[in-house]
Amino acid sequence: MIRKNKIPVALAAVLLLCIPTTASAQDGVDAVDEGAEGAEDLVAEELEAGDDERPWSVSGSSTLYAYQGLFVSVANDSQYAGEVDDGSGAYNLAVLVSTIDPSYQWGDFTFAGQIRYDQNLTAAGGINEPYEGRFQDINFSAAHSGYSHEGTGITVAPSFGLALPTSSRARAMTMIASTSLGARLSRTFFDNLTLSYGLTGSRTFHRYTSPVMNIDEVGEENAHFRSDGAEAVEPGRFAVAGINTPWGLVHSLAANMAFSDRLTTTISFGLSTGWSYNVARDDEYASEYQCSGRCAGRSANGRSAQLSSGSVVVDYTLNDNLDISAGIGSVQPPKKANNQSYNFPFWNFSGAAANYSSLSLGVTGSY
Repeated sequence: MIRKNKIPVALAAVLLLCIPTTASAQDGVDAVDEGAEGAEDLVAEELEAGDDERPWSVSGSSTLYAYQGLFVSVANDSQYAGEVDDGSGAYNLAVLVSTIDPSYQWGDFTFAGQIRYDQNLTAAGGINEPYEGRFQDINFSAAHSGYSHEGTGITVAPSFGLALPTSSRARAMTMIASTSLGARLSRTFFDNLTLSYGLTGSRTFHRYTSPVMNIDEVGEENAHFRSDGAEAVEPGRFAVAGINTPWGLVHSLAANMAFSDRLTTTISFGLSTGWSYNVARDDEYASEYQCSGRCAGRSANGRSAQLSSGSVVVDYTLNDNLDISAGIGSVQPPKKANNQSYNFPFWNFSGAAANYSSLSLGVTGSY
């Protein structure tokens, strides 16, 4: 029987999915939520054989993320305070993330997949409507158990990931497929402390350099074009704000401590950067400050294409088939808005309304 190491130690997963595949205005919460889980988690998890020789396994998980906006209220001290809704729940955000994860082990290789569904539990969640639920992209991965160096005790484990555009957002971005290639160096000390470093690069392929939309969905009278109809990419479809991001690079660090056979803790940190397509406008609508060529850190909604991620997760194994976990985590720009100082990586102290940080509670069952 194959069982997963319950603590994901690859922050590459968190950050690869947070590198925006578009620079268009996206819901900031969605980026945080996508940072919580992804197919690369499957790639980086260690797999070990159990008591029987069954080469395959299936696991399912549900994790509740309560974002920091739940714990703040909006103050309305204006003259209209008694006449309008106080908006006290404007930043409430809670998301239930559910996954099904099959895997198959062949020699030193492990092949895995993931189907994921995100359900917003608060009115503030969602991109197009309150309480929105969305299927995410289907992910596949292949990982090698690694090569160990006897002299240093360091293990090097390569991995490959593939994501298919099954989500509505990926289709709007005209994504064809997203691929990633990475390697992780790890070493165990004192038999219960494992330190690791990962480097993962990604390449996402798009049909167009910008997201597109069908004119029929918004009405032709609501579609605004640049001069000469530059956004009309094909009959009936036009480009919307933003530029897709095809390239990404992630550095990640993790420390995993096993206090017993059942209780483990993982502290993780990562830094990602995304690069957009080489697109520059030269008409009356172009900004004199626009970036020409491939640009890092571009974002139409103020979210940087460079993100930091930090998490602390405690995992407890109940039995061979069930475990529970709890943690805190944050996905946010590495620097504050004034660009003069750095954000604390494990929690956002610069405004809860951004919902960069969350508390999590999850359960995982495996067979």
